[in-house]
Amino acid sequence: MAVAAGLLLPLHGAEFFPIAGITSSTAATDLYPASRLIQGPGSGYDAAEPHAALGDAAGFLWVTDQFGYPSDYFDHFPPPVLTVDLGADCDLTEISLWNYSNSNRNGARDLTLRFATEADGVGGLGTSVAYQPEFSIVADFAPRQSFRFTQAVRARFVEVTITDNRYSDGIFGGDRVGLGEIAFEDTGNVSIDRIVATAPNTFEAVAARAGTPGLANLLAGENYWSAVVSPGNRMLYLSSPTAGTIEQVPLDADPAVSTVLATRANAVFHGLAVDEANQLIYALNSDSDALEIYQQGTGSYFGALASGFQRPNELFHDAPGNRLIISDSGLDKLFIYNRAGTLLDELSDPSTVGAWGVAVDPATSDILYSSHDRGEIWRWAPGSTPTLEASGLSGPRGLVFDRWGRLHCVEAGADRVTVIGSNPALEYASAPGGRDVATFNGIDLNGNLLPDAWEEAAGLDTTPGIAFGSDFDGDGLSDGLEAAVGSGATGGAGPPQSLTPEGSGQVVVRHRALLTSDYHYRLYLSDDLGGWQEIPRLPETTPVDGLYEEWTYRFDPADYGFVGTGRLFSRVDVQLRD
Repeated sequence: MAVAAGLLLPLHGAEFFPIAGITSSTAATDLYPASRLIQGPGSGYDAAEPHAALGDAAGFLWVTDQFGYPSDYFDHFPPPVLTVDLGADCDLTEISLWNYSNSNRNGARDLTLRFATEADGVGGLGTSVAYQPEFSIVADFAPRQSFRFTQAVRARFVEVTITDNRYSDGIFGGDRVGLGEIAFEDTGNVSIDRIVATAPNTFEAVAARAGTPGLANLLAGENYWSAVVSPGNRMLYLSSPTAGTIEQVPLDADPAVSTVLATRANAVFHGLAVDEANQLIYALNSDSDALEIYQQGTGSYFGALASGFQRPNELFHDAPGNRLIISDSGLDKLFIYNRAGTLLDELSDPSTVGAWGVAVDPATSDILYSSHDRGEIWRWAPGSTPTLEASGLSGPRGLVFDRWGRLHCVEAGADRVTVIGSNPALEYASAPGGRDVATFNGIDLNGNLLPDAWEEAAGLDTTPGIAFGSDFDGDGLSDGLEAAVGSGATGGAGPPQSLTPEGSGQVVVRHRALLTSDYHYRLYLSDDLGGWQEIPRLPETTPVDGLYEEWTYRFDPADYGFVGTGRLFSRVDVQLRD
Protein backbone atom coordinates (compact mmCIF):
# COMPACT_ATOMS: atom_id res chain seq x y z
CA MET A 1 0.00 0.00 0.00
CA ALA A 2 1.26 3.46 -0.75
CA VAL A 3 2.13 5.89 1.99
CA ALA A 4 1.70 9.63 1.56
CA ALA A 5 4.91 11.10 0.12
CA GLY A 6 7.01 13.96 1.31
CA LEU A 7 6.89 13.68 5.10
CA LEU A 8 10.07 11.79 5.83
CA LEU A 9 11.79 13.53 2.92
CA PRO A 10 10.81 16.90 1.33
CA LEU A 11 8.66 16.81 -1.78
CA HIS A 12 11.01 19.02 -3.79
CA GLY A 13 13.90 16.63 -3.30
CA ALA A 14 16.77 15.96 -0.95
CA GLU A 15 19.20 18.62 0.22
CA PHE A 16 22.89 18.03 -0.42
CA PHE A 17 26.00 19.41 1.26
CA PRO A 18 28.02 21.87 -0.84
CA ILE A 19 31.37 20.38 -1.87
CA ALA A 20 34.44 22.64 -1.80
CA GLY A 21 36.68 20.52 -4.00
CA ILE A 22 37.83 17.10 -5.17
CA THR A 23 41.16 15.62 -6.27
CA SER A 24 42.05 12.34 -7.95
CA SER A 25 45.23 10.29 -7.59
CA THR A 26 45.21 9.95 -11.38
CA ALA A 27 44.76 13.65 -12.16
CA ALA A 28 47.90 13.94 -14.31
CA THR A 29 46.52 11.46 -16.86
CA ASP A 30 42.73 11.60 -16.40
CA LEU A 31 40.84 11.83 -19.67
CA TYR A 32 38.01 13.83 -17.99
CA PRO A 33 38.79 15.77 -14.77
CA ALA A 34 37.49 14.83 -11.31
CA SER A 35 35.90 18.29 -10.96
CA ARG A 36 33.01 16.97 -13.06
CA LEU A 37 32.09 14.64 -10.20
CA ILE A 38 30.88 17.50 -8.00
CA GLN A 39 28.80 19.61 -10.38
CA GLY A 40 25.93 19.28 -7.91
CA PRO A 41 22.11 19.54 -8.05
CA GLY A 42 20.86 21.23 -11.21
CA SER A 43 24.19 20.76 -13.01
CA GLY A 44 25.33 17.17 -12.62
CA TYR A 45 21.98 15.73 -11.57
CA ASP A 46 18.39 16.93 -11.34
CA ALA A 47 17.70 18.97 -8.20
CA ALA A 48 14.22 17.40 -7.96
CA GLU A 49 13.36 13.84 -7.02
CA PRO A 50 14.46 11.28 -8.04
CA HIS A 51 17.68 13.22 -8.79
CA ALA A 52 18.46 11.50 -12.08
CA ALA A 53 21.75 12.25 -13.84
CA LEU A 54 21.47 15.05 -16.40
CA GLY A 55 23.76 13.40 -18.93
CA ASP A 56 26.51 10.90 -19.65
CA ALA A 57 28.52 12.84 -22.20
CA ALA A 58 32.08 14.03 -21.57
CA GLY A 59 30.93 17.18 -19.78
CA PHE A 60 29.26 15.12 -17.05
CA LEU A 61 31.86 12.43 -16.36
CA TRP A 62 35.21 11.68 -14.75
CA VAL A 63 37.29 8.88 -16.23
CA THR A 64 40.91 7.80 -16.01
CA ASP A 65 43.34 7.22 -18.84
CA GLN A 66 43.33 3.71 -20.32
CA PHE A 67 46.07 1.09 -20.33
CA GLY A 68 45.19 0.06 -23.86
CA TYR A 69 42.08 -1.70 -25.11
CA PRO A 70 41.33 -4.51 -24.59
CA SER A 71 42.60 -4.85 -21.04
CA ASP A 72 41.57 -4.71 -17.40
CA TYR A 73 42.65 -1.41 -15.84
CA PHE A 74 43.21 -3.05 -12.46
CA ASP A 75 45.71 -5.52 -13.91
CA HIS A 76 48.09 -2.64 -14.65
CA PHE A 77 47.36 0.32 -12.36
CA PRO A 78 46.68 0.78 -8.63
CA PRO A 79 43.11 1.58 -7.59
CA PRO A 80 42.24 5.23 -8.34
CA VAL A 81 41.57 7.36 -5.25
CA LEU A 82 39.24 10.37 -5.09
CA THR A 83 39.40 12.77 -2.15
CA VAL A 84 36.37 14.98 -1.51
CA ASP A 85 36.64 18.18 0.56
CA LEU A 86 33.32 19.34 2.03
CA GLY A 87 34.89 22.57 3.30
CA ALA A 88 33.90 21.97 6.94
CA ASP A 89 32.91 19.12 9.22
CA CYS A 90 29.48 17.77 8.23
CA ASP A 91 27.16 15.16 9.74
CA LEU A 92 27.14 12.44 7.08
CA THR A 93 24.67 9.56 7.00
CA GLU A 94 25.01 8.45 3.35
CA ILE A 95 26.87 8.83 0.05
CA SER A 96 25.08 9.31 -3.29
CA LEU A 97 26.70 8.18 -6.53
CA TRP A 98 25.89 8.25 -10.23
CA ASN A 99 27.79 5.79 -12.42
CA TYR A 100 29.65 6.21 -15.70
CA SER A 101 27.82 4.53 -18.54
CA ASN A 102 25.23 1.97 -19.58
CA SER A 103 27.13 0.96 -22.70
CA ASN A 104 30.48 -0.36 -21.40
CA ARG A 105 32.21 -1.76 -18.32
CA ASN A 106 34.44 1.19 -17.41
CA GLY A 107 32.06 2.28 -14.68
CA ALA A 108 33.11 1.85 -11.05
CA ARG A 109 31.79 -1.16 -9.18
CA ASP A 110 33.44 -1.68 -5.78
CA LEU A 111 34.34 1.24 -3.52
CA THR A 112 35.80 1.79 -0.05
CA LEU A 113 35.49 5.01 2.01
CA ARG A 114 37.68 6.62 4.66
CA PHE A 115 36.96 9.83 6.58
CA ALA A 116 38.86 12.65 8.27
CA THR A 117 37.66 15.59 10.33
CA GLU A 118 38.79 19.20 10.00
CA ALA A 119 41.04 18.64 12.99
CA ASP A 120 42.55 15.47 11.45
CA GLY A 121 43.31 17.18 8.18
CA VAL A 122 43.36 15.39 4.84
CA GLY A 123 46.50 13.55 5.95
CA GLY A 124 44.59 12.02 8.87
CA LEU A 125 42.13 9.88 6.93
CA GLY A 126 41.06 6.96 9.10
CA THR A 127 42.63 8.49 12.23
CA SER A 128 39.81 9.66 14.49
CA VAL A 129 37.07 8.05 12.35
CA ALA A 130 37.82 4.34 12.05
CA TYR A 131 34.66 3.54 10.09
CA GLN A 132 35.50 2.34 6.54
CA PRO A 133 32.37 1.15 4.69
CA GLU A 134 32.57 -0.88 1.48
CA PHE A 135 29.84 -1.24 -1.12
CA SER A 136 29.13 -1.94 -4.79
CA ILE A 137 27.21 0.15 -7.31
CA VAL A 138 25.35 -0.85 -10.48
CA ALA A 139 26.30 -0.04 -14.07
CA ASP A 140 23.55 2.49 -14.76
CA PHE A 141 24.54 6.14 -15.13
CA ALA A 142 21.07 7.67 -14.75
CA PRO A 143 19.67 6.87 -11.28
CA ARG A 144 20.94 8.22 -8.00
CA GLN A 145 22.40 5.33 -5.98
CA SER A 146 22.26 6.18 -2.27
CA PHE A 147 24.20 4.09 0.27
CA ARG A 148 23.24 4.68 3.90
CA PHE A 149 26.02 4.37 6.44
CA THR A 150 25.56 1.95 9.32
CA GLN A 151 26.74 4.69 11.66
CA ALA A 152 26.65 8.46 11.42
CA VAL A 153 29.97 10.17 10.65
CA ARG A 154 31.14 13.72 11.23
CA ALA A 155 33.88 14.56 8.74
CA ARG A 156 35.23 17.16 6.33
CA PHE A 157 37.24 14.88 4.04
CA VAL A 158 35.97 11.71 2.36
CA GLU A 159 38.34 9.40 0.49
CA VAL A 160 36.73 7.19 -2.18
CA THR A 161 38.93 4.31 -3.35
CA ILE A 162 37.62 2.40 -6.38
CA THR A 163 38.84 -1.18 -6.14
CA ASP A 164 37.20 -2.64 -9.25
CA ASN A 165 35.25 -1.71 -12.36
CA ARG A 166 32.66 -3.81 -14.16
CA TYR A 167 35.02 -5.49 -16.59
CA SER A 168 34.71 -9.15 -17.51
CA ASP A 169 36.04 -11.05 -20.50
CA GLY A 170 34.23 -10.47 -23.77
CA ILE A 171 32.48 -7.27 -22.65
CA PHE A 172 33.54 -3.91 -24.08
CA GLY A 173 35.40 -1.63 -21.73
CA GLY A 174 37.18 -2.19 -18.48
CA ASP A 175 40.37 -0.48 -19.64
CA ARG A 176 39.41 2.73 -17.78
CA VAL A 177 37.61 3.63 -14.54
CA GLY A 178 34.86 6.24 -14.45
CA LEU A 179 32.06 7.83 -12.39
CA GLY A 180 29.33 10.36 -13.08
CA GLU A 181 28.74 12.29 -9.82
CA ILE A 182 29.33 12.21 -6.06
CA ALA A 183 27.12 13.88 -3.43
CA PHE A 184 26.22 13.66 0.26
CA GLU A 185 22.67 14.22 1.44
CA ASP A 186 22.17 16.85 4.13
CA THR A 187 19.43 15.49 6.38
CA GLY A 188 19.26 18.72 8.38
CA ASN A 189 19.69 18.86 12.12
CA VAL A 190 19.78 15.12 12.63
CA SER A 191 20.18 15.51 16.37
CA ILE A 192 16.41 15.93 16.61
CA ASP A 193 14.35 12.77 16.82
CA ARG A 194 11.59 11.65 14.54
CA ILE A 195 8.51 10.67 16.52
CA VAL A 196 6.08 8.08 15.17
CA ALA A 197 2.72 7.17 16.70
CA THR A 198 0.04 4.65 15.68
CA ALA A 199 -3.69 5.12 16.16
CA PRO A 200 -6.78 3.35 14.79
CA ASN A 201 -7.36 4.41 11.19
CA THR A 202 -4.54 6.94 11.23
CA PHE A 203 -0.81 6.61 11.13
CA GLU A 204 1.05 9.78 11.90
CA ALA A 205 4.67 10.88 12.09
CA VAL A 206 6.71 14.01 12.66
CA ALA A 207 10.23 15.21 12.23
CA ALA A 208 10.26 17.02 15.56
CA ARG A 209 11.79 20.26 14.39
CA ALA A 210 11.12 23.88 15.17
CA GLY A 211 7.98 24.96 13.37
CA THR A 212 6.42 21.48 13.27
CA PRO A 213 4.90 21.00 16.74
CA GLY A 214 2.22 18.54 15.68
CA LEU A 215 2.10 15.11 14.06
CA ALA A 216 1.82 15.25 10.28
CA ASN A 217 -0.40 12.68 8.61
CA LEU A 218 1.53 9.91 6.89
CA LEU A 219 -0.93 7.08 6.35
CA ALA A 220 -4.69 6.91 6.81
CA GLY A 221 -7.24 4.12 6.70
CA GLU A 222 -5.20 1.41 8.44
CA ASN A 223 -5.49 -0.15 11.89
CA TYR A 224 -1.90 -0.42 13.09
CA TRP A 225 -1.05 -1.36 16.66
CA SER A 226 2.68 -1.44 17.36
CA ALA A 227 5.51 0.60 15.84
CA VAL A 228 9.20 -0.17 16.30
CA VAL A 229 12.27 1.16 14.50
CA SER A 230 15.31 -0.87 13.50
CA PRO A 231 18.22 1.64 13.50
CA GLY A 232 20.51 -0.82 11.73
CA ASN A 233 18.49 -1.06 8.51
CA ARG A 234 16.51 2.18 9.00
CA MET A 235 13.21 0.30 8.80
CA LEU A 236 9.95 0.98 10.62
CA TYR A 237 7.99 -2.18 11.50
CA LEU A 238 4.23 -2.10 12.10
CA SER A 239 1.75 -4.70 13.30
CA SER A 240 -1.76 -4.85 11.90
CA PRO A 241 -4.08 -6.94 14.10
CA THR A 242 -7.01 -6.88 11.69
CA ALA A 243 -4.94 -7.81 8.63
CA GLY A 244 -2.82 -10.33 10.53
CA THR A 245 0.39 -8.84 9.12
CA ILE A 246 3.74 -7.46 10.16
CA GLU A 247 4.62 -4.68 7.74
CA GLN A 248 7.76 -2.65 7.03
CA VAL A 249 8.30 0.93 5.84
CA PRO A 250 11.80 2.16 4.82
CA LEU A 251 12.36 5.40 6.72
CA ASP A 252 14.35 6.90 3.85
CA ALA A 253 11.98 6.05 1.00
CA ASP A 254 10.16 8.84 -0.84
CA PRO A 255 7.39 8.09 -1.48
CA ALA A 256 7.29 5.76 1.51
CA VAL A 257 5.78 2.34 0.80
CA SER A 258 4.51 -0.24 3.28
CA THR A 259 5.07 -3.89 2.35
CA VAL A 260 4.07 -7.07 4.16
CA LEU A 261 7.00 -8.79 5.86
CA ALA A 262 5.10 -11.64 7.55
CA THR A 263 1.57 -12.95 7.84
CA ARG A 264 -0.05 -15.93 9.55
CA ALA A 265 -3.53 -17.37 9.30
CA ASN A 266 -5.86 -15.83 11.91
CA ALA A 267 -2.99 -13.89 13.51
CA VAL A 268 -3.82 -10.83 15.61
CA PHE A 269 -0.46 -9.10 15.96
CA HIS A 270 -0.01 -6.62 18.79
CA GLY A 271 3.41 -5.72 20.25
CA LEU A 272 6.63 -5.92 18.21
CA ALA A 273 10.31 -5.75 19.16
CA VAL A 274 13.53 -5.94 17.15
CA ASP A 275 16.62 -7.96 18.07
CA GLU A 276 19.30 -6.13 16.04
CA ALA A 277 22.17 -8.49 16.90
CA ASN A 278 20.33 -11.63 15.76
CA GLN A 279 18.21 -10.02 13.01
CA LEU A 280 14.96 -11.17 14.61
CA ILE A 281 11.52 -9.67 15.14
CA TYR A 282 9.55 -10.72 18.21
CA ALA A 283 5.77 -10.43 17.87
CA LEU A 284 2.87 -10.89 20.28
CA ASN A 285 0.06 -12.82 18.61
CA SER A 286 -3.17 -12.23 20.54
CA ASP A 287 -4.95 -14.99 18.60
CA SER A 288 -2.58 -17.73 19.79
CA ASP A 289 -1.67 -15.76 22.95
CA ALA A 290 1.97 -16.48 22.18
CA LEU A 291 5.30 -14.69 21.75
CA GLU A 292 6.47 -15.54 18.23
CA ILE A 293 9.78 -15.13 16.38
CA TYR A 294 10.31 -13.99 12.77
CA GLN A 295 13.36 -13.34 10.60
CA GLN A 296 13.95 -9.61 10.21
CA GLY A 297 14.94 -9.72 6.53
CA THR A 298 12.69 -12.46 5.14
CA GLY A 299 9.76 -12.68 7.54
CA SER A 300 10.33 -16.43 8.02
CA TYR A 301 8.48 -17.85 11.04
CA PHE A 302 10.66 -19.57 13.65
CA GLY A 303 7.95 -20.64 16.11
CA ALA A 304 6.67 -19.55 19.52
CA LEU A 305 9.07 -18.65 22.32
CA ALA A 306 6.44 -18.44 25.08
CA SER A 307 2.67 -18.82 25.42
CA GLY A 308 -0.19 -18.81 27.91
CA PHE A 309 -1.03 -15.10 27.77
CA GLN A 310 -4.61 -13.79 27.74
CA ARG A 311 -4.33 -10.44 25.96
CA PRO A 312 -0.69 -9.53 25.38
CA ASN A 313 -0.37 -5.87 24.48
CA GLU A 314 3.19 -4.58 24.16
CA LEU A 315 6.68 -5.97 24.04
CA PHE A 316 10.18 -4.59 24.68
CA HIS A 317 13.50 -6.23 23.84
CA ASP A 318 16.18 -5.16 26.33
CA ALA A 319 19.33 -6.21 24.48
CA PRO A 320 21.87 -5.31 27.21
CA GLY A 321 19.82 -7.14 29.84
CA ASN A 322 18.96 -10.14 27.63
CA ARG A 323 15.29 -9.59 28.51
CA LEU A 324 11.95 -9.67 26.70
CA ILE A 325 9.33 -7.73 28.68
CA ILE A 326 5.64 -8.30 27.97
CA SER A 327 2.53 -6.52 29.18
CA ASP A 328 -0.71 -8.52 29.40
CA SER A 329 -3.97 -6.64 30.04
CA GLY A 330 -6.03 -9.85 30.23
CA LEU A 331 -3.99 -11.18 33.15
CA ASP A 332 -3.04 -7.66 34.37
CA LYS A 333 0.61 -8.74 34.54
CA LEU A 334 4.12 -8.06 33.35
CA PHE A 335 6.30 -10.98 32.27
CA ILE A 336 10.06 -11.07 31.81
CA TYR A 337 11.67 -13.79 29.67
CA ASN A 338 15.20 -14.26 28.44
CA ARG A 339 15.88 -14.83 24.74
CA ALA A 340 15.88 -18.60 25.32
CA GLY A 341 12.24 -18.41 26.46
CA THR A 342 12.87 -18.93 30.18
CA LEU A 343 10.52 -17.01 32.46
CA LEU A 344 12.70 -14.84 34.71
CA ASP A 345 10.13 -12.82 36.64
CA GLU A 346 6.57 -11.57 36.64
CA LEU A 347 4.68 -8.76 38.34
CA SER A 348 1.01 -8.65 39.29
CA ASP A 349 -0.26 -5.99 41.68
CA PRO A 350 -2.68 -3.04 41.56
CA SER A 351 -0.24 -1.04 39.41
CA THR A 352 -0.41 -3.58 36.56
CA VAL A 353 -4.19 -3.38 36.07
CA GLY A 354 -4.66 -2.59 32.36
CA ALA A 355 -0.91 -2.99 31.73
CA TRP A 356 -0.02 -1.66 28.30
CA GLY A 357 3.19 0.14 27.32
CA VAL A 358 6.66 -1.07 28.37
CA ALA A 359 10.12 0.48 28.07
CA VAL A 360 13.49 0.27 29.81
CA ASP A 361 15.16 3.36 31.24
CA PRO A 362 18.53 3.60 29.44
CA ALA A 363 20.14 5.25 32.47
CA THR A 364 19.04 2.79 35.17
CA SER A 365 17.74 -0.35 33.39
CA ASP A 366 14.48 0.03 35.37
CA ILE A 367 11.31 -1.13 33.63
CA LEU A 368 8.67 1.55 32.95
CA TYR A 369 5.12 0.43 32.26
CA SER A 370 1.79 2.17 31.80
CA SER A 371 -1.54 1.27 33.36
CA HIS A 372 -4.17 2.29 30.83
CA ASP A 373 -6.98 1.78 33.35
CA ARG A 374 -5.35 3.75 36.19
CA GLY A 375 -3.97 6.59 34.07
CA GLU A 376 -0.50 6.02 35.51
CA ILE A 377 3.08 5.11 34.63
CA TRP A 378 5.11 3.00 37.06
CA ARG A 379 8.80 2.23 37.52
CA TRP A 380 9.96 -1.24 38.55
CA ALA A 381 13.36 -2.75 39.26
CA PRO A 382 12.72 -6.50 39.55
CA GLY A 383 13.18 -7.58 43.14
CA SER A 384 11.84 -4.29 44.48
CA THR A 385 8.43 -2.65 44.90
CA PRO A 386 7.16 -0.59 41.93
CA THR A 387 7.10 3.20 42.38
CA LEU A 388 4.75 5.71 40.77
CA GLU A 389 6.40 7.67 37.93
CA ALA A 390 3.46 9.74 36.61
CA SER A 391 -0.27 10.00 37.28
CA GLY A 392 -3.32 11.87 36.03
CA LEU A 393 -2.79 10.67 32.47
CA SER A 394 -5.63 9.94 30.06
CA GLY A 395 -5.42 6.34 28.88
CA PRO A 396 -1.61 5.97 28.73
CA ARG A 397 -0.47 3.31 26.29
CA GLY A 398 2.79 3.01 24.34
CA LEU A 399 6.09 4.17 25.90
CA VAL A 400 9.52 4.90 24.42
CA PHE A 401 12.72 6.67 25.48
CA ASP A 402 14.57 8.96 23.06
CA ARG A 403 18.33 9.45 22.97
CA TRP A 404 18.10 12.34 25.44
CA GLY A 405 16.71 9.89 27.98
CA ARG A 406 13.22 11.41 27.79
CA LEU A 407 10.15 9.21 28.15
CA HIS A 408 7.39 9.61 25.54
CA CYS A 409 3.88 8.27 26.20
CA VAL A 410 0.80 7.92 24.00
CA GLU A 411 -2.23 9.30 25.89
CA ALA A 412 -5.05 7.65 23.98
CA GLY A 413 -7.79 9.49 25.87
CA ALA A 414 -6.23 12.87 25.10
CA ASP A 415 -5.27 12.06 21.48
CA ARG A 416 -1.64 13.05 22.00
CA VAL A 417 1.93 11.99 22.66
CA THR A 418 3.33 13.50 25.87
CA VAL A 419 6.94 13.78 27.05
CA ILE A 420 6.85 12.70 30.69
CA GLY A 421 8.71 14.66 33.34
CA SER A 422 10.06 17.33 31.00
CA ASN A 423 10.14 20.92 32.08
CA PRO A 424 8.55 22.66 30.29
CA ALA A 425 6.13 19.94 29.23
CA LEU A 426 5.90 18.96 25.58
CA GLU A 427 2.96 17.47 23.77
CA TYR A 428 2.32 16.34 20.20
CA ALA A 429 -1.30 16.51 19.13
CA SER A 430 -3.34 14.59 16.54
CA ALA A 431 -2.89 11.00 17.72
CA PRO A 432 -6.57 10.04 18.25
CA GLY A 433 -6.90 6.84 20.23
CA GLY A 434 -3.15 6.30 19.85
CA ARG A 435 -1.60 2.94 20.72
CA ASP A 436 2.17 2.96 20.35
CA VAL A 437 5.03 5.39 19.87
CA ALA A 438 8.56 5.02 18.48
CA THR A 439 11.47 7.39 17.91
CA PHE A 440 14.29 7.37 15.41
CA ASN A 441 17.46 9.42 15.24
CA GLY A 442 19.72 9.52 12.21
CA ILE A 443 22.93 10.02 14.16
CA ASP A 444 22.38 6.95 16.36
CA LEU A 445 22.19 4.17 13.81
CA ASN A 446 23.28 1.43 16.21
CA GLY A 447 20.33 2.28 18.46
CA ASN A 448 22.14 2.48 21.82
CA LEU A 449 21.06 6.12 22.38
CA LEU A 450 24.67 7.36 22.08
CA PRO A 451 25.46 9.18 18.79
CA ASP A 452 27.81 7.07 16.69
CA ALA A 453 30.24 9.87 15.83
CA TRP A 454 30.50 10.88 19.51
CA GLU A 455 31.24 7.28 20.56
CA GLU A 456 33.93 6.88 17.92
CA ALA A 457 35.54 10.27 18.54
CA ALA A 458 35.77 9.40 22.24
CA GLY A 459 37.12 5.94 21.51
CA LEU A 460 34.11 4.35 23.21
CA ASP A 461 32.61 2.51 20.26
CA THR A 462 34.41 -0.69 21.27
CA THR A 463 34.49 -0.07 25.05
CA PRO A 464 32.75 -2.91 26.95
CA GLY A 465 29.81 -1.79 29.04
CA ILE A 466 29.53 1.72 27.62
CA ALA A 467 25.89 2.77 27.87
CA PHE A 468 23.61 5.76 28.12
CA GLY A 469 23.61 5.67 31.91
CA SER A 470 27.35 5.15 32.44
CA ASP A 471 29.75 7.94 33.45
CA PHE A 472 33.02 7.13 31.72
CA ASP A 473 34.94 10.18 32.98
CA GLY A 474 33.35 10.22 36.44
CA ASP A 475 32.30 13.86 36.32
CA GLY A 476 28.75 13.26 37.55
CA LEU A 477 27.17 13.58 34.08
CA SER A 478 25.92 10.46 32.33
CA ASP A 479 27.48 9.60 28.98
CA GLY A 480 24.02 9.88 27.42
CA LEU A 481 23.68 13.50 28.52
CA GLU A 482 27.23 14.40 27.54
CA ALA A 483 26.71 12.94 24.09
CA ALA A 484 23.38 14.73 23.65
CA VAL A 485 24.81 18.16 24.48
CA GLY A 486 28.18 17.69 22.76
CA SER A 487 30.42 17.53 25.82
CA GLY A 488 33.49 15.32 26.19
CA ALA A 489 33.32 11.68 27.23
CA THR A 490 36.76 11.49 28.76
CA GLY A 491 36.76 14.71 30.76
CA GLY A 492 36.73 18.33 29.64
CA ALA A 493 35.14 19.75 26.54
CA GLY A 494 33.69 17.92 23.59
CA PRO A 495 35.28 17.36 20.18
CA PRO A 496 36.47 20.47 18.29
CA GLN A 497 34.23 22.03 15.66
CA SER A 498 35.65 24.19 12.88
CA LEU A 499 34.41 27.78 12.53
CA THR A 500 34.11 29.77 9.34
CA PRO A 501 34.45 33.59 9.64
CA GLU A 502 31.44 35.50 8.40
CA GLY A 503 31.08 39.10 7.30
CA SER A 504 32.96 41.88 9.17
CA GLY A 505 35.38 39.31 10.59
CA GLN A 506 32.79 37.76 12.90
CA VAL A 507 32.44 34.09 13.70
CA VAL A 508 29.29 32.28 14.78
CA VAL A 509 29.13 29.33 17.17
CA ARG A 510 25.84 27.48 17.57
CA HIS A 511 25.11 24.92 20.25
CA ARG A 512 21.96 23.10 21.33
CA ALA A 513 21.43 23.10 25.10
CA LEU A 514 18.87 21.40 27.33
CA LEU A 515 16.32 23.69 28.96
CA THR A 516 17.42 22.97 32.51
CA SER A 517 19.16 24.84 35.30
CA ASP A 518 21.28 21.90 36.46
CA TYR A 519 24.10 22.34 33.96
CA HIS A 520 26.62 25.02 33.10
CA TYR A 521 28.04 25.39 29.59
CA ARG A 522 31.49 26.82 28.80
CA LEU A 523 32.67 27.84 25.32
CA TYR A 524 36.34 27.55 24.33
CA LEU A 525 38.24 28.70 21.20
CA SER A 526 41.57 27.66 19.70
CA ASP A 527 43.51 28.40 16.54
CA ASP A 528 45.92 25.47 16.83
CA LEU A 529 43.89 22.71 18.52
CA GLY A 530 46.45 22.87 21.33
CA GLY A 531 45.70 25.69 23.75
CA TRP A 532 42.07 26.52 24.46
CA GLN A 533 40.74 29.87 25.72
CA GLU A 534 37.38 30.25 27.46
CA ILE A 535 35.08 32.83 25.88
CA PRO A 536 32.99 34.47 28.62
CA ARG A 537 30.31 35.69 26.23
CA LEU A 538 26.57 35.27 26.70
CA PRO A 539 24.78 33.71 23.72
CA GLU A 540 21.54 34.61 22.05
CA THR A 541 19.00 31.91 22.89
CA THR A 542 16.15 30.57 20.76
CA PRO A 543 13.72 27.98 22.22
CA VAL A 544 13.43 24.87 20.06
CA ASP A 545 10.59 22.37 20.39
CA GLY A 546 9.98 23.17 24.05
CA LEU A 547 12.72 20.95 25.47
CA TYR A 548 15.96 22.62 24.50
CA GLU A 549 17.21 25.86 23.01
CA GLU A 550 19.75 26.87 20.42
CA TRP A 551 22.55 29.11 21.67
CA THR A 552 24.19 31.42 19.15
CA TYR A 553 27.47 33.18 19.92
CA ARG A 554 28.49 35.98 17.52
CA PHE A 555 31.73 37.83 18.11
CA ASP A 556 34.95 39.13 16.60
CA PRO A 557 37.83 36.73 17.38
CA ALA A 558 40.16 39.73 17.63
CA ASP A 559 38.36 40.74 20.82
CA TYR A 560 39.87 37.62 22.40
CA GLY A 561 43.36 37.86 20.89
CA PHE A 562 42.80 35.76 17.76
CA VAL A 563 44.19 37.99 15.01
CA GLY A 564 45.20 36.78 11.54
CA THR A 565 45.00 33.14 12.57
CA GLY A 566 42.78 31.87 9.74
CA ARG A 567 40.70 28.91 10.87
CA LEU A 568 39.32 28.75 14.39
CA PHE A 569 37.91 25.85 16.37
CA SER A 570 35.34 25.75 19.17
CA ARG A 571 34.61 23.26 21.95
CA VAL A 572 31.83 23.16 24.54
CA ASP A 573 32.21 21.83 28.06
CA VAL A 574 29.16 20.92 30.16
CA GLN A 575 29.44 20.80 33.94
CA LEU A 576 27.09 20.30 36.86
CA ARG A 577 26.29 23.58 38.57
CA ASP A 578 27.56 23.98 42.14
